[in-house]
Amino acid sequence: MKKKPLLTIAIPTYNRGDRLNLLLEALSCENFGDQIEVIIADNASEDNTADVIGRYLESNPKWIAYRHAENLGMDGNFLSCYLKATGEYLWLLGDDDRIVSGGIRAVLNLIELENPDLIYTASAWTANIWGHKGANVPQTLPYIIMDADDFAVSVNVWFTFISGNIARISQKYLSEPWWRQFDGSKLIQLGWILPVLITGRKFAYISKPLIVAQAENSGGYKVFEVFGENLFQIATKLLPEKLASHILKYTCAVHVPALIWNKTSGKQDKFLKEDILQSLACYRKYAAYWLIVFPMLLMPGRVAGFPFAAASRGAKYLWLFRGLIFSSKNSKSR
Repeated sequence: MKKKPLLTIAIPTYNRGDRLNLLLEALSCENFGDQIEVIIADNASEDNTADVIGRYLESNPKWIAYRHAENLGMDGNFLSCYLKATGEYLWLLGDDDRIVSGGIRAVLNLIELENPDLIYTASAWTANIWGHKGANVPQTLPYIIMDADDFAVSVNVWFTFISGNIARISQKYLSEPWWRQFDGSKLIQLGWILPVLITGRKFAYISKPLIVAQAENSGGYKVFEVFGENLFQIATKLLPEKLASHILKYTCAVHVPALIWNKTSGKQDKFLKEDILQSLACYRKYAAYWLIVFPMLLMPGRVAGFPFAAASRGAKYLWLFRGLIFSSKNSKSR
């Protein structure tokens, strides 16, 4: 009987053949036997993606690759990875991101040592992910074991970042009635990540970036709708109020102001036009909306940067304070 892999690394991809080539080249240098399953899901790409995948399958016959007959959208491709994964854990990896050297082994060691239900790894964001310095795992991997409450505070909006989350796969979330309710949200992965906060008992936060991510490389959707009403509806539907508020309050106070500032600075021209006030109306229940978000939407030009700077500074202090508490109680290294 074939042994079940410990970890599935699944790569949903679309029209990024050149970037995918670099990622697959790096992965092909890793050899973990039956512990790792690699899946590549081509969302009906129109560039050289199929040729790139074909070349690497020749030298990595255990890898699994498939091509959709038509484009299923972001959510559809993410979901296909989850449904086809046979590992105990799933690491959904963006085709424009990379795992640092030694990162896979570090995750495998952590899983075997701690048996966590959900893992989050910090990430480094840069314009050149393959030229990023210091992209190696230290001799001792720093991580923190948390309960669900502390984990939700620490990860907050970054539950939405596919490459940063490694989740134990549950058969409960494989049924169509479950995932269908999140299709079209651009956040379908939360349908199998957030429920683990309730069912799980142990959560691992890796403070050393194991992911190097491509900065400012997203677009083609309504970003405020995704991080506004879509995220709000999913978090409040799946989580108790306290856990949901950890995610949503941070998103409102820090992440949304960053998105507004990027838009004001002309850095978000890849996203679709939308009614921003309507997309963010769900956050009106939070003080940060009225103190930070709403004023930024009304202020012209660079004036909008002042409240964002205040929000960013406050988040930094909260992060440092939280880090001092957690590191004294739960920090470990491997």
